[in-house]
Amino acid sequence: MLASTSFIAGGIVHLGLGENTTFYVTLAAVGVVCFTAGNYLQEYVIHNNARGTGLARFLLVSFVLSIGIGMMTGGVQHYLDNPPTPPS
Repeated sequence: MLASTSFIAGGIVHLGLGENTTFYVTLAAVGVVCFTAGNYLQEYVIHNNARGTGLARFLLVSFVLSIGIGMMTGGVQHYLDNPPTPPS
């Protein structure tokens, strides 16, 4: 699941470059799918739904969480790469 978060972060952050848009959207989408599948396997296959949550709700929360984590880690990772420009 950690690698999938990196895919999401890389895809989201590099979309801002405006180059290879299809590649970066695909990279982020692969990360979201892997993150959600990993959470499903961990919660529903390994732990047999120990928390008792519904599958649709669980997958939605996993999806939203993966995007949020990806945006946060990507932003932190590249924060110093794009310092603000001084006023002219």
